[in-house]
Amino acid sequence: MEVKFGEELHWSPMTRRIAVTVGLIGLILASLAMYLGGTAIIRFWQIALPILMGGLCFGVSGFLINYWQKWHWLKTLPGIDYPFASVSRFFALHIFLFVYVLLAYYLGLLAPGSWLLKLLSTPVMIIIFLAGLFVVSSAGGQVIVNEQNKGLVYRDTVSSGRLSRQDLLFSHAGTWDEGIIFGWKRFPYAGMTNQEREKKALKIYGKEEDGLSYVFVLYTPRNIKWAESVLQGRLD
Repeated sequence: MEVKFGEELHWSPMTRRIAVTVGLIGLILASLAMYLGGTAIIRFWQIALPILMGGLCFGVSGFLINYWQKWHWLKTLPGIDYPFASVSRFFALHIFLFVYVLLAYYLGLLAPGSWLLKLLSTPVMIIIFLAGLFVVSSAGGQVIVNEQNKGLVYRDTVSSGRLSRQDLLFSHAGTWDEGIIFGWKRFPYAGMTNQEREKKALKIYGKEEDGLSYVFVLYTPRNIKWAESVLQGRLD
């Protein structure tokens, strides 16, 4: 299936290359900081922590680049109605958490007595950090994609169970002139065929531009109510 720029849910080759480069730089710098200031740390963690920091730099940098590209791609769609203010706050929250971890790691090794590390270690800052982790792990709402023999299955969350939700707090969803958007994924009205309401889910059936069939399953009551309102009168 040919995918236009921005709609591909995976990282682009350029994003992956940049993320790998940032990850390697992060690994080298984290190893150097550990060598200079981590002599009192258990040997296992002297090796494991730099590797974890390199992986963190890889993952977060790739995420942020991908997020930025798709954020600004959505703005180019005609008649776009999307919660961009929430998108920007979610983006900023990821940056805050990333910077917090970097500062805690490097200051803890190289400047353990600094005022900034003491500030980061206060109960208030730790609570803010943990609250931020909770938000990024349980909100935002990107579609989950499963490929099956009969086509694609998109879902707003893993299942109808409360413990399986990835969007407990909010989901990023909206519309543009030609259809609806959930996360970064577009669903044009022209490609939709019908919808089916079940007890705990709403199923939207359709075809991709290349003719591949899909079903978009919404489990979250908030998302179901939103989709039914947007699609009212458009589908049977």
